[in-house]
Amino acid sequence: MNSLRNAFPGPASTIRYIDLLPWLLIAAAIGLVAMLSVERQFDHDEFEAVKSAWKIFVGERIYIDFFQHHHPLLYYSLTPLFSLFGETKTTLFVARAMMFAFTLGSLVIVHELARRVFSRKVAAVSILFLMSISLFVEKTIEVRPDVPQTFFGLLSVLLLYRFFDSERRHLLLLSALSLGVGFLFQQRQVVLIALVYAVLAHRVLRGRLRLSLVLQFSAVLMSTWGIYCAYLAYTGELSRYWILNFELNLLTLETRGQRQLGRLASNIAGFNSVVLLGLLLGLPATRTRSQRELALTAIALVAFALLHRVQFAQYYMMALPFVAIIAANGWETIARRDSVAGAACLVAAFAVAAADYTYDIRYRTNQFQLDRIEYVLENTRPSDYVYDGDIEFNLFRKDLDFFWFSVGRRRGLERYRVLKGYQYDIYEIIAEYKPKMISNFAIEDMKHPVIGDHYREDRVFRGLYLRVD
Repeated sequence: MNSLRNAFPGPASTIRYIDLLPWLLIAAAIGLVAMLSVERQFDHDEFEAVKSAWKIFVGERIYIDFFQHHHPLLYYSLTPLFSLFGETKTTLFVARAMMFAFTLGSLVIVHELARRVFSRKVAAVSILFLMSISLFVEKTIEVRPDVPQTFFGLLSVLLLYRFFDSERRHLLLLSALSLGVGFLFQQRQVVLIALVYAVLAHRVLRGRLRLSLVLQFSAVLMSTWGIYCAYLAYTGELSRYWILNFELNLLTLETRGQRQLGRLASNIAGFNSVVLLGLLLGLPATRTRSQRELALTAIALVAFALLHRVQFAQYYMMALPFVAIIAANGWETIARRDSVAGAACLVAAFAVAAADYTYDIRYRTNQFQLDRIEYVLENTRPSDYVYDGDIEFNLFRKDLDFFWFSVGRRRGLERYRVLKGYQYDIYEIIAEYKPKMISNFAIEDMKHPVIGDHYREDRVFRGLYLRVD
């Protein structure tokens, strides 16, 4: 037998097995990821997103009444969930379902972009490869601004290449609008914006794009952010917004120490080895201008994440769809020579990812987190204050301070003190508000009279203290 194709003879209209295999594996991967979305434990950042949305829902002003250092569009998008599902764990799962919908949308865009720039085979395998990169999947199921940012960034690139093919101006302007919307979800969209401008500039210099169209693109892109800034200026919030979203994030007190190296190693392990092989083969196999542009975009985005001073897995999210496309192009070079080897690569890529996802579904569940959140709700009233400090359990009760999280060493509070100074004494705050529950997070002396005389540690949820008077 020379190939799988010869093993399945039939009329020309019959779908060949090698063409069907990626879709069968994609369906299985989507099913696993859907289960992962429901079962896997919640990340700290997810609780941050949901709590920020809840604060807006109950009337608090972002950047003014509570600390937040990300762009706000995700939080505004989540606020209707509280009207529909209330202050319950159901809201958490619906929020994850929203992220899963964005993820499915991103898969569709990846397919269309790869089909337009490469081929139908590459398009299908691109989806499978992306769903086989655990570094991507484990973050794209989470409630975080990076998920819609990735969706709108990819949509912008797809619309841009559709414009290059058709020269229909409305596609270029929609691309700019999508890029701007993505920026309102997450500031890191600025990296993709810079790369898009590099592509536009190169085409202008080669005489393939009019400068006037780039100026129109820029006007639409800037208007999305400009309108929001104008609103902030009108409400007197622009200065605080700028400090928290830009100055604070550019200031870091954390260096590339052992912790960052450990994160880097974990991120590298999250790259599927089969996909990496495809990437190495796919980069030199790019032929057209558009293919080379996507390849350079993938390299630049990965380089940004690798060279960043902190190694958070979500920093790779925007890069990995482009990596998957180029890797699928590399896979096609294998499949053209030997379809059996091509099929084996697809199965191997899926098997590696499936093992990771199955382990998480079984052993990294969210039940303990949900039980703790429910316990706090059952033992407090809506009017009670709760000190969490690290967003582990207090999602639907009032906090004690503007800095309701990120109060630990080298975190937001400490960085803000370096920039502007800020008075914060947790013992004085607890004495003033008398929270019904507190955690021991970032509290050095749990025997302090303000705490030791009034709180007792819970027997089940260690680190959680209940007021006894």
